Amino acid sequence: MRGADPRSAEYIRHYVDQIARLPCSSGSALTSHPHHEEGAMTGPATCSQPSLRSGAEPGRQCQAAIATQGRCLAHLPQDALERYLRGAIYVNAARVVFTPVLLERVLTILTDHRSIGARHLNLPGAEFTSRLEFRHERLSCRADFSGATFANSVDFCGTHFESVDFSGATFGEHADFRGAELDGANFGSVTFGGWSDFRETTFGNGVDFAWARFMGGASFSKAKFSCGTANFRYSAFGRSAHFEKAIFEEEADFSGVDFKDIAWFDEVVFDADTTFSSAMFSDDTRFRGVHFSGESDFRLATFQETIDARLGEGQDPQRVFAGADGSDWIRILLTGYF
Repeated sequence: MRGADPRSAEYIRHYVDQIARLPCSSGSALTSHPHHEEGAMTGPATCSQPSLRSGAEPGRQCQAAIATQGRCLAHLPQDALERYLRGAIYVNAARVVFTPVLLERVLTILTDHRSIGARHLNLPGAEFTSRLEFRHERLSCRADFSGATFANSVDFCGTHFESVDFSGATFGEHADFRGAELDGANFGSVTFGGWSDFRETTFGNGVDFAWARFMGGASFSKAKFSCGTANFRYSAFGRSAHFEKAIFEEEADFSGVDFKDIAWFDEVVFDADTTFSSAMFSDDTRFRGVHFSGESDFRLATFQETIDARLGEGQDPQRVFAGADGSDWIRILLTGYF
């Protein structure tokens, strides 16, 4: 690797691999990396303790990822759990069932100033049985919640993640992300069972909500989408969708989105190209005061109810909504209403 750019992905992979090969004592920070899981090479890859999942058959094994001592986080004694988390750079909690007691212990230790600070939280397939409160935590790390199940409400208000993956996750109740800073967030194919609140959330480096299902309605009012595409392709809003005063600095893609209830985009700023091609608006729709700086694409979009199309100053409804489908189309162009 001599002469390689130290910022390149190849260099970083080589560097991490070299660190992983270094000898380390039991309980050190490096033992928390997946290359150093106890039993990773000589024992079972998953925890063989009894399953903690609700409805699990008697005798079924846990099968969560091993953290240390051949056990997952949920089956570690308190002292071993604390040692592991305080020195952890990589926290491996894939498929772990987080009871209220375990969740409180883990969050308390990870956010304690005496811990070295995790760089990667690995929680794919984890199950959270109680309310999760991560409010206002600033974690300079990557977090993977892909496929996780949140049975109760979650509170990520004001939380900052360098990178976070919720793809395929299920939120059973209220999901609160107000004021959060989410860089490179992935919410692809997520199911939101309750109200989803992203008011004043900042999405950096793009965000993916493709195929997401907002069953209880959602608000992205005053949210900011920057440094990458805001991808909502083929998502569905079962109840109201609010985007009032949101700012899209880069491309916004709402292709094929199904708005089953009201969809309000009042005073939204689209600074780049925007597409609503093949989107379906089934109820009251508002684009009052919206500003499109780039190209807009409403080809084959369908409006079944009223539209408030009084766009921002200098905007031409005939150009913006060209190609959309709906009865009395001429009237929207002449009056601003449909």
